[in-house]
Amino acid sequence: MDLPEDWEKKALLIVAVVIIILAAYVFNPFKSESNITANNESINVNPVTNMPFDQSTSNQTANTNGTSNSTSELTMEQATNIALQANPGYTSGETSKETMVINGVTISVWKVTLTKSGLTSKTIYINAISGKIEK
Repeated sequence: MDLPEDWEKKALLIVAVVIIILAAYVFNPFKSESNITANNESINVNPVTNMPFDQSTSNQTANTNGTSNSTSELTMEQATNIALQANPGYTSGETSKETMVINGVTISVWKVTLTKSGLTSKTIYINAISGKIEK
């Protein structure tokens, strides 16, 4: 077998070097990176906080057997204060009492509309018994 002429040897050598460089680039054995991508954007989540409320008003019902149940409900002002404390920068709009079904349980809530810059922005539901903000 005769060897090709000089320029053919050089061209074949260059093609072989390019193939080796491409193979090294494709398989990248020199620098391994994980396939994990991270999102460095911070997400601003407002935590749900239970706000204390004044239990000055209470509804008491007496049973005929001599025992009594005492349940305390939030007033409209207390529910509005809880919503405003959980959302600083807002002002309260209309507040009304409604019922809501959560996980098959009907509960009484205060519906507080909050505004910012005169436009309706949020509606918050406050549990009328516990004072928790309901989702």
